[in-house]
Amino acid sequence: MNTIQGGKKGKVFLTKEGSVPYFDNPCLNGKITSLLRHPVYMFNQIEKKLKKGMITEQDLDLIRVAGQACFLTEKQFQIRVKDILSGKPLSKRLHYLEKTGLLDRWIVQTPFTDSIIHYTGWSLSYGGYLVLFHMFGHHDIPDPRFITRGGVAQLQKFAALNEIRHQLQLTDRLSRWVWPPVIEKNSKSPFAFAVIKTSLGSIPVIFERILQEKDGVPFLKERIEFWNDMFQKRSEIQSFLSIEGIDRTPILVWSCGSESVISNLTSHAPKSAYMQLWISDEKLLQRDGIHKGWFGNRKNHLKRVIASF
Repeated sequence: MNTIQGGKKGKVFLTKEGSVPYFDNPCLNGKITSLLRHPVYMFNQIEKKLKKGMITEQDLDLIRVAGQACFLTEKQFQIRVKDILSGKPLSKRLHYLEKTGLLDRWIVQTPFTDSIIHYTGWSLSYGGYLVLFHMFGHHDIPDPRFITRGGVAQLQKFAALNEIRHQLQLTDRLSRWVWPPVIEKNSKSPFAFAVIKTSLGSIPVIFERILQEKDGVPFLKERIEFWNDMFQKRSEIQSFLSIEGIDRTPILVWSCGSESVISNLTSHAPKSAYMQLWISDEKLLQRDGIHKGWFGNRKNHLKRVIASF
C-alpha cells in the first residue's frame, strides 16, 4: 500500500458539540489501497478493455464524476451518482474500476495501533486520467498526481469544498466551478473558483481553504495581502481567474472546519478592501447548511449571514 502521513498539531479546535471537525482533523493518516502500476501499462490494459466492451459508458460516467470532483468520500460519491448506480451494484462496480486501474480507493483513519477508519473515499487514478484526457478530450480535469502529493490534508480540502459545490448544485445556483489546473504547494491560485447565480446576478466567488493541519494565521495574512494586491488590478484579476464577461468584483470565501476556527482566524485577519465571507463545515453538514453556514466579520465580531443562494 502507498501510505501518506497526515499532519500533527498540539491544539485542535473543536465543534460546538465537542468533536473534531469531520473534514478538518489534523491527526489522520491516509493510504491508497490500489495496486501501483506503470502508467503506460495501465493505459494499454484499459484501452484493451474499452475495445472489448469490458468498460461501459456507465463506468465512464462514474470516473468522470471522480475526475471532476478530484476526491470524494464514499458517502459523497454515493449521493453524487445515485441516478447512475446505487447500493451493492455501485460498490461492486467501483471496486472493479479500482482493480482495472481507473479509480483509486482511499482509507482515511486514525494513526493509533487500533486504527479507526474515519472514512473511505475515491479519486481518479492516473490511468483514469490518461483515458479521460487522451481518449475523451477532458482537458479540464486536474492531474491526480498533484492531489496525492498534498497528503491526507489535500483530501480533506477536496471533501470539504465538494460539499459546498454539491449543495450549490442542488439549489441550482452554481453556474461554474473550477479547480486550479495544477494544485501545488506554492501555487498562487485559489483552491477553487465558482460563479454563483443570485437575485443580484452572477457573482464570482474565490474559495480558499484553511486547515488545522497548518498554522492558519500566517497563511490567512499572506493570502489576504495577495488578494489585496490582485483586487486593485481589475483587468489582471479577471485574466488570472479567467472570468472575462463577468463585470463584478469577486467575493473571497474562507472555508473552515468549525466556528471556533473561524473565530480564532477573524480575530487576526487584517483589513481588506473587498468582501469576505466565511463558511463552516460544522453548519454545512447540518440541515439547510448552505443557507445557514455563512459568516461575516464585522468590527472583529463574527456575524451570521443568511445567503440568498
